[in-house]
Amino acid sequence: YYQSWAIYRNGNCNPIQPNQIDVTLFGYTHLAFSFAGISYSGYMEPYNGDTGFYSMYSTFNSMKATYPTLKTLIAVGGWTFDQSRFVYVSSTEARRTAFASSVVTFLETHGFDGIDLDWEYPVTRQGTAADYANYPLLCQALREAFDNAGHTDWLITIATSINSDKLALGYDLMGMAPYVDWFNMMSYDIYGSWDSTAGANADVPFITNTMDYVFGLGVPREKLVLGLAAYGRSVRLSSTSCTTDGCAINGAGLSGCHGEAGNLPYFQIDETYLQTGNYDSLTLNPTSLSMELVTGGNQYWTSFDNAETINIKHNYANSECMRGVMWWAVDLM
Repeated sequence: YYQSWAIYRNGNCNPIQPNQIDVTLFGYTHLAFSFAGISYSGYMEPYNGDTGFYSMYSTFNSMKATYPTLKTLIAVGGWTFDQSRFVYVSSTEARRTAFASSVVTFLETHGFDGIDLDWEYPVTRQGTAADYANYPLLCQALREAFDNAGHTDWLITIATSINSDKLALGYDLMGMAPYVDWFNMMSYDIYGSWDSTAGANADVPFITNTMDYVFGLGVPREKLVLGLAAYGRSVRLSSTSCTTDGCAINGAGLSGCHGEAGNLPYFQIDETYLQTGNYDSLTLNPTSLSMELVTGGNQYWTSFDNAETINIKHNYANSECMRGVMWWAVDLM
């Protein structure tokens, strides 16, 4: 995933234009532009209807001239999006058909190779009980529209919760699987400043427990992609004498250079702390298999992944015969 708002970061916060993504860094095969939206009338549109995104789409997709095997997708939705619009477009056959037709036009016009649906979350957040049955029907409508338009190679991917309760209530994964190419498991934001105690952003036992649930449903493993976080979650510790996973916390800790409290891009963690040694402690938690960074005189605790812990997750995905891994987000490294 590429965050389109990365272009607006200030000069000391690594602003990145779409065509500045280092495709060769990890040998990216697919890149998803985040985010587009859905109009109130149920059609695909740029985020908030802003046609200023058109030039960014063109720049983003121009990378395929340099990297001819690269595929690009447009991600729709996201955490801050009005999720009720997904409810609307999926709720009837007519709305599903109209939305799917508008997606075909959008992809043809702007040169994308597929769509990533980032509905957060069906049923459980701004949703209805009917979302569970309607989400597979929306995927089916998209697949049929793509095929009927002669784009049988276009991709459909799903940004998918890593919380098994949300999965059980909102995602009929087996009903969706025949129509989608893969599920992007959002295996991060597991713990953070919204909790009462410190916990790993990408806690491995939590991830493996959820994946065991998904495997048990029978979802084809070649349709499962493990998410990796290129950022850390930071919290303020309640006591400077308790500085580990499980200690009491009091809200968000350090703020990222992009302005979000409790969220630090990896490049900022690396440049500000890892390269300078300006921290109180740095440890690999043997249970969560995540890094723990303590700073500010034992005031702030930050959970993040480095090369070692990313390799642990990468090896896990390989050992479980998953399709691969993805980053949120490529502009944060």
